[in-house]
Amino acid sequence: EEREIFIRQNHNFSSQGLRVLAFAMTEHKDEVLDLEDEKDYIFIGLMAMVDPPREEVKDAIARANKAGIKTIMITGDQISIVQAWQERGQIVDMTGDGVNDAPALKQADIGVAMGITGTDVSKDAAAMVLADDNFATIVEAVSEGRTVYENIKRAIQFLLSGNLGGILTVLYAAIFALPNPFSALHLLFINLVTDSLPAIALAFEPSDESLMDSRPRKKNESIFAGGLIWKITMQGFLLSVVTTVAFLIGLKSADTKTAQTLAFTTLCLSRLAYGFYVRSNRPVLQVGLLTNKFMIGAVAAGVLLTVLVLTVPVISDIFEVTKLSADLVKYLFILPIIPLVVMEATKYFQKHTKF
Repeated sequence: EEREIFIRQNHNFSSQGLRVLAFAMTEHKDEVLDLEDEKDYIFIGLMAMVDPPREEVKDAIARANKAGIKTIMITGDQISIVQAWQERGQIVDMTGDGVNDAPALKQADIGVAMGITGTDVSKDAAAMVLADDNFATIVEAVSEGRTVYENIKRAIQFLLSGNLGGILTVLYAAIFALPNPFSALHLLFINLVTDSLPAIALAFEPSDESLMDSRPRKKNESIFAGGLIWKITMQGFLLSVVTTVAFLIGLKSADTKTAQTLAFTTLCLSRLAYGFYVRSNRPVLQVGLLTNKFMIGAVAAGVLLTVLVLTVPVISDIFEVTKLSADLVKYLFILPIIPLVVMEATKYFQKHTKF
């Protein structure tokens, strides 16, 4: 009966998440105790200990679950468990601090050791070490990782769409036996200024919490997955349309040099405006124009340098551009904005329409 009482109490403690230790004693002996002596002990009682999680852990686990990350508590000795998840095609992050955790930390796709309480063995076996021993930091690292990956995709989208716009414009001119829309210096300026500056600014795009609402991408998923190729193609085509229209307007109104100047400037300005669109899948006004000050600086610098090319005589001669009439300048306030307006309208349409 007493045995049943202790068993029930042990179960009661365990069901509350407590760590239970049983204490026992034996008669004192002069000789050293060995394994043969570990019998016939006198039971003393049970002691239950609580190791409460930090306050932020509950929210961190909820945030992880929302992001499609399953949290499981195991001991480092259970490396069969890590391997089992990997065999099911899952990416496993193992967190530990002891020597016994080292094999599982090594086996996991991402081993995370504790920087404060962790042993040297666990730190050496891990791929990442937490400086604050805080589980919430792991979830924050996931958020930062997703942000970095999205920013890389945005930069690729920006660069390829813009380059495709220029290529299609040149291809159109070649097919219809028209003069070359750009000179070599025009293309060099576009690559160094209107390409590079916004692309670099996209690397500083702040974390978007909506990224933690999606499930983890598949292990072997291409960076172009999710319709990125389609987006690049359609957006590049749209940039090409306004640039080609500007070129044709210039040819009809004046000469080849004027047409090249109008096409060059339109492509520069439309690409700079396009940088705001690529920042997020949400409308730019919802994201906020000032949330990425680097993009503001990149666009401002790009516009300023483009204006200098058009207005400073010495620079204009180098880049082989001509002064545009007031009648043609008005197109520079209309055409470059059209792609941004159309693309932003597409975002709104996709958000509020279910197919």
